[in-house]
Amino acid sequence: MEPTRPAAANRVLDTIEELAGRLISRPLASRAVPQVVEDAISSPKRSVAISTSYAVPQSAKILRWIARIWSILVTAFLLLIFFEPDSGGPGPIATVDVFLLSLTGLALLGLFVAWRWELVGGIFTLAMLLIRELAWVILKGDWLVGFLILWLLIAPPAILFLVACRLEKKASKSRHDAAG
Repeated sequence: MEPTRPAAANRVLDTIEELAGRLISRPLASRAVPQVVEDAISSPKRSVAISTSYAVPQSAKILRWIARIWSILVTAFLLLIFFEPDSGGPGPIATVDVFLLSLTGLALLGLFVAWRWELVGGIFTLAMLLIRELAWVILKGDWLVGFLILWLLIAPPAILFLVACRLEKKASKSRHDAAG
């Protein structure tokens, strides 16, 4: 015969299992776990079961994956251009140009930061693009319309990450307001 556990021990075990399930099954950019833990700890009614479903809006999931795929494609495309063998190349790259290229690389890095932290990565990417344009004007003295191609390649996934973050935050807030 199996020994029985007190009801309080069952509630604690259920809460731990539910929290572990949420931690394992949550999306990469989820920020709801601290709220889940806080709710579980501060809840005066320990016997009430916590919902095990973490509902991320479908539109946020779709936008997030479009942005992720786009960021991979853009990075692969720009790396192919950068590492393309150029037999008639002019020689070493000037220090100013290396600096400006590094700002573009930081913008691409921001897209991959956005895989985990959408808000931070999206803002960082857009800021690096803007800083790159300002640095170009300051260092080179002119601006080329062709640079808009970089904006058309790099800015949309950053904006999609920001929109997905906003949709998820709005859904989380409405769910929290409905529960409280």
